[in-house]
Amino acid sequence: MLRLFLLLLSLVFGCSDTPDEILKEVRKTGTITDEHAEILRDASAIELDKISTITDLQTEHISNADSLSLNGLTALTDIQAGHLKNIVFLSLDGVRKLSDKQAFHLGQQRKDVLLRMQTLSLNQLTQLNESQADSLGNAKNLYLDGLKSLTDAEARGLGGVCCVLSLNGLESLTAKQAGYLSAIQQDLFLNGIEVLTDENAEALSHSDAEIWLNGVVSITDYQAKSLGKLLKINLASLRELTDEQASSLAYSLESYDNDTLKKYLKLGVTSITNRQAEAFSRIAHLWLDSLSSLSDSQSQSLRKVPHLSLGSLSSISDEQAVHLSSVRHLRLSGLASINEKQAASLSRVKSLYVSDAIRSQIRQTRMP
Repeated sequence: MLRLFLLLLSLVFGCSDTPDEILKEVRKTGTITDEHAEILRDASAIELDKISTITDLQTEHISNADSLSLNGLTALTDIQAGHLKNIVFLSLDGVRKLSDKQAFHLGQQRKDVLLRMQTLSLNQLTQLNESQADSLGNAKNLYLDGLKSLTDAEARGLGGVCCVLSLNGLESLTAKQAGYLSAIQQDLFLNGIEVLTDENAEALSHSDAEIWLNGVVSITDYQAKSLGKLLKINLASLRELTDEQASSLAYSLESYDNDTLKKYLKLGVTSITNRQAEAFSRIAHLWLDSLSSLSDSQSQSLRKVPHLSLGSLSSISDEQAVHLSSVRHLRLSGLASINEKQAASLSRVKSLYVSDAIRSQIRQTRMP
């Protein structure tokens, strides 16, 4: 009856009555009314980051959405948290504090979204207790980049997250905490950690997840051996490596067949040795986007990598172009210019990521 009444009002007074029009109006004014919320009841994706307050009733109306972003809210009521638990993708990046009851509600999972990754983002949350960590640990994907520290008990609770856990605000980690977090199965983001201990590396080495440690600037030989046990590792700030460390990081239990290798490695090194290039040739997905130069010998080794990213290379030699043409998926987004011979070689790459200008030049070589 209420929906019919609102429809009649819209016809009489000419009010906007489609979800898209309502969303535009709310974003413009920064306020939402009960009537607005009622009309948004059937919207599947709602972004209301401009509003700073919302009532319990309005929250109930919009809780049928699959995706809801309310990043302008700084606080929730327990009732609102109860409604919002039904959202598949929920972003509350303005909320700085939760009650235990709110954390319990938000950590609950809908039974009808088992085939979809229910995601909760609370990136401005600055504190957590053990009970809240246990509740939020029931989430599939959880983003808590505002947390700067954890207790062991809180880490144990968050280790229950199924698939993705982001803790990019953490500045330090104990070995016990690293052990708890290693239970994450898909992605573990720890990009705020700048110094890694041997104990941390050993604990994380048992994880099946892709580990993101893009804040770490140096590692020991022991840490390289530990991290080398991981299938997927990101060390984008690591500027220097020894040959031994490179060999350890490239280690894989898979057979030496690039069709079956699954090793992922991202590094921030600005230069590599020939031995390192040979070690890296055993990797399936390799990102060396800070590498500023490459020798012909090194490109000959890297030609064995199926997925290779060299985003900072601004130029290549003719021989390097021939070698790199063997790479199935190649990224050379920093390439400034190429000659006709290089264009002909690169035209043989199955999937090539370059600038539009370079792509146009390569396309011309393919024309009869």
